[in-house]
Amino acid sequence: MKRYLYLLCCILSFFETLAQCPEITKHPINQTDCEGNSIRMLIESTGGNYQWEKKRPNDADFKTIAGATRDNYQIYPTGGAENPNGTLYRVRVNKNACEIVSNSASITLNTIESIINPLICERSNSQLRVVIPDHIQANIKSYQWTRSINGGPFQDMTDDGIFSGTKNSELVIQQAPANIDAHKIKIRVEFNVSQNNDNEGSLQNLNQTETCPRTSNEVSIQIKTSPIPTHSSSLFKGCLNSPISVTSNGCYPYTTFWYNSSNEKIAEGAKFSYSSNELSPNTFKATCYKNGCESLVSKGTSAQAYPIPSAPQNAGTPTSIKDGSNLVFKASGGTNNIWYLNESDLTAVSTATSITIKNVQNTGSTDFYISRWVSQKVNECEGPKSKIEVLVLAKEPEIVIPPVVEPVKEPVVVIVPPVVEPIKEPVVVVPSVVEPAKEPVVVIPPVVEPVKEPVVVIPPVVEPVKEPVIVIVPPVVEPIKEPVVIVNPVVEPVKEPVVVVPPIVEPVKEPVKEPVVVVPPAVEPAKEPVVVIPPVVEPVKEPIVIVPPV
Repeated sequence: MKRYLYLLCCILSFFETLAQCPEITKHPINQTDCEGNSIRMLIESTGGNYQWEKKRPNDADFKTIAGATRDNYQIYPTGGAENPNGTLYRVRVNKNACEIVSNSASITLNTIESIINPLICERSNSQLRVVIPDHIQANIKSYQWTRSINGGPFQDMTDDGIFSGTKNSELVIQQAPANIDAHKIKIRVEFNVSQNNDNEGSLQNLNQTETCPRTSNEVSIQIKTSPIPTHSSSLFKGCLNSPISVTSNGCYPYTTFWYNSSNEKIAEGAKFSYSSNELSPNTFKATCYKNGCESLVSKGTSAQAYPIPSAPQNAGTPTSIKDGSNLVFKASGGTNNIWYLNESDLTAVSTATSITIKNVQNTGSTDFYISRWVSQKVNECEGPKSKIEVLVLAKEPEIVIPPVVEPVKEPVVVIVPPVVEPIKEPVVVVPSVVEPAKEPVVVIPPVVEPVKEPVVVIPPVVEPVKEPVIVIVPPVVEPIKEPVVIVNPVVEPVKEPVVVVPPIVEPVKEPVKEPVVVVPPAVEPAKEPVVVIPPVVEPVKEPIVIVPPV
């Protein structure tokens, strides 16, 4: 019996304890608001002690929130590292040693992540797009793009000829002009929020605002300009079936794209080579591709092929010239002529109508040829070369004409030596008696002063001999260079007559028939005075003793 009474008491005590545990009558609910706003979590229970906890997306478990011990908990500011989007919140309720835990509730934060703002090519179509997380896409109510021009206030945009989609998530820019570069752009998004929000700080979540606006950070429109190429010529010319160089300007250092008349891209680069077997012109246009942006097409240019001109012919160049003459090469191409030294040369020496070589020399004894090659260019099409050569004659030998000698106009003097009769008999010559000298004779020569200065002798002007002259040349007598001491020998007196037999001289049998004509050389007259320095003669210091013969 006692045992049954004990069990009954335990059962009654248990039901009494249950009657004393807290009871949660309203659990916290999920909240949606704009990031940064205040969100308040609420709980309703039968009373007790409260302790709020949270678990962020990266947390392993719930953690106690210090100081959060009331029946409501304000989360402010939402977002950031402490209260990021998706954080869970709950509360523990304690009463009479009995604890219960509420359901967890999450927060969803409306936010704008960024604006995708690509570089926009001038005159191209592009768009700016707002980036909003996928999990809040359903909360978006409206969009509105705003713009600030030149530092002015941001104003709501409306669609026009350049911008469209001003109330959508993408702002479309059509044929972007360069003058919108650096305009500031923002977007304002209205988000729906949960009804039990705390935007006004009400402890009971009584303020029922339907939306919260959020505005993005500003971005600047970036317009990249690309120059439109130009062409140095409206028509590029060349030869049939040969490359024609077509060029553009103004795109360097970027890339030039080339398009044909069918708008097909055919080449890249500042120039390209075009070849045609037709005589009709073809049209090409170019664009400039810079940093991913392609400019508008150029005004265009054309290329046309022409027939190859024939080789020029000689048009007045002489076939030969003398040494020292000027030589003028002429060809039939006229102003279209292009002159070369050799047939294989690529670099011309002249593009003149004719070329002149002055004072052509032939220093040898034989003739030689001098040549030039010439082509002609018509419509930028150069034809084959032809050779023009000229014979340069060697110098002719000089003819020396001797001077004319005038005949003798006056009679010739003939010298006829006298006839000498031979001596038939010996001649007796008796020399006179010469007395021997008794005393030597002293001869004192005069004192001769030495020449101190050279004597200037101006020879007379001698006219050249015009006619032959009979010249009698006397024997050359050497001048006496030094004084001579003459000692007369002792002559013995002749004691007997001496017989002198003269030599037999044959008489001249025939007179001289013709005189000898001597033509003296032409004597040039003296042009300058001649300086004659006579030798220095030492004066005689001692008398000369001459001993006369006996």
